[in-house]
Amino acid sequence: MASNNPQNVDFDDRAEALSLLKTSLGSMELKTPIMIASGTFGYGNEYDRIEGFCMDAVAAIALKGITSKPRQGNPTPRIFETPCGMLNSIGLSNVGVEVLINEKLPALADKKAHVIVNVGGETPDDIIDAARALSYHKRLFSAIEINISCPNLQGTPIGQDFHATRRVVTVIRQMYRRNTVIVKLVPNLSLISEMAVVCEEAGADALTVANSFPGMAIDVFERKPILGANFGGLSGPAIKPLSLLLVHRVRRAVSLPIIASGGISCARDAVEFIIAGASAISVGTALFYDARVCSRINEGIVDFLFEDAKRRGLTCPLPLRDYIGTLTLNG
Repeated sequence: MASNNPQNVDFDDRAEALSLLKTSLGSMELKTPIMIASGTFGYGNEYDRIEGFCMDAVAAIALKGITSKPRQGNPTPRIFETPCGMLNSIGLSNVGVEVLINEKLPALADKKAHVIVNVGGETPDDIIDAARALSYHKRLFSAIEINISCPNLQGTPIGQDFHATRRVVTVIRQMYRRNTVIVKLVPNLSLISEMAVVCEEAGADALTVANSFPGMAIDVFERKPILGANFGGLSGPAIKPLSLLLVHRVRRAVSLPIIASGGISCARDAVEFIIAGASAISVGTALFYDARVCSRINEGIVDFLFEDAKRRGLTCPLPLRDYIGTLTLNG
């Protein structure tokens, strides 16, 4: 983004300028639009000792996906770097709900960000069971993200079945009257708008758009897939244009706040998703190669707000909330 000096436009200091970034997901207030994508931040403490990472730049952390029982996950290799992206096939490897409740969540009590628990499973009942176990400990987290879209499990994702999705969201909504309920959608262009409507009708507070895209890589000499489980989920800059279109489609279909996910690595990416209709943005793959990416995005968004105000002849920059869903199509 173009750099601009906040002191030139009616703001006393950088802290005041950062207040422009406040946004919300239903009743959950966010100090910045930046959230951490599930599966890229472990159980919330893995980045504490990473040089350059600053928790102050993050509004919420979605923890590694959890299931009712521990899972070993998919066979190795599980990760493969691709041009402008990464394939992963973790297969919901996790410690299980009991360890999360007794060990991992209490350790996050002093975090300066909202904690979001991501629940998944092979079947609708698996997801509901995990959510039910966590429902007795709702004081330990701010929101629950229902993962109906994992690309690393056998069979068709639950999030492509309208009946199953409605049932899962409805049941979990009834368990969580006060916590924010988020649904992580399948990145299916032909179904995503209709599925978003189903989730809205079932009581979701917000939608994550979307999960990683199914993909594969092949060892040409062995003539076999490189990933141990054959297929995986593609993330990173390569999928950004696809994810941007999905956010636009969902924004037109429902009134729920959207968490954009997919290839966000700089302030311009973030602003594009906000204009397309997102209320928050989820950073994941970029953290693997730039520990300061969240801070850089925040700083770049502030620079954009001031630069845009200058170009429009405004005496003060507008808050980021005013840009949500302001996209105007050509023609």
